[in-house]
Amino acid sequence: MDQVNERTQQKLGQKSRTGPSGNTGKTTKEWLLISCLGIIVLFAAFIFLAILVSESQMQSKAEEIVALGKTDADKQQEKLADADDPLLNTVEKLDSELANTERERRKAEEVKAIAETVKAGAAKEKAKYRETLEREIQSMRQNPTMTDDDDVIQDEVYVTVNAALLATRAKLLAEAPYEIKSETENLRQEYIKLHKAYQRDTFPKLRQMQAKIWRNKLWENNVEVRVSGSKADRITFTAAMFASNRNKSAMQETVLPTLKLLRFRRASYEWYRGSQAPYWDLETLADGEIATIDSQNNWRPIKN
Repeated sequence: MDQVNERTQQKLGQKSRTGPSGNTGKTTKEWLLISCLGIIVLFAAFIFLAILVSESQMQSKAEEIVALGKTDADKQQEKLADADDPLLNTVEKLDSELANTERERRKAEEVKAIAETVKAGAAKEKAKYRETLEREIQSMRQNPTMTDDDDVIQDEVYVTVNAALLATRAKLLAEAPYEIKSETENLRQEYIKLHKAYQRDTFPKLRQMQAKIWRNKLWENNVEVRVSGSKADRITFTAAMFASNRNKSAMQETVLPTLKLLRFRRASYEWYRGSQAPYWDLETLADGEIATIDSQNNWRPIKN
């Protein structure tokens, strides 16, 4: 009896899992998949329909633009100017010459806009250059020579900074805009005149300062340092150590960057006062010659 009941329950359970035709029913996951596929199909159909509508509208707009050429050329040009690339491509299918003419017009407008931007930038650069010239001229008028300030520590940093200032002012001339106005050129010539005078005054002072710095630094090694010449552009080192050619060469190599920076013309080495003094002549510029300077302390003249 129990076996009969068990078989009956199994049959009932089997019927509950099958439909009227005996096929197995779909799971929830399968129904969700079918639903998603249906949504995708509907969405694709909607997109396709939207594309068709859009192309139809674009075709109508293109036909309208082309037709305007017979009735209102100005209106046609206005609509062409507002047309985006897809619409212009559609116009090209109807009238390639019209579309190409519009593209050429757009290129010309773009070139014109770029030219105007460059022109405006150049005008701004020239105005800024003129303002800088005026400011520097005013500064040199107020301080035509390097100030001798006893409160300032005149060390190697001070000397280097003042030499670098000369190169910086020269750089302003080297970076002049192309085709400056006559008024600005007059300012530039005044700037050159003032700067040359400032350099002629400054370089000898810097050389004397540097000689004093070396004198104070080397006295412990019994090295005497002195400058000579009307422009203080010759320097002599005196010490017993300079009886050795090796020491002369080593010293010259050490001080050479500073000698070039300050436009010394000759460096001599004697082992006692009045002894024969081998020397190095340096190729340099006149104190008044305006130049920029490179990383090796070489002065590079600029065209005035």
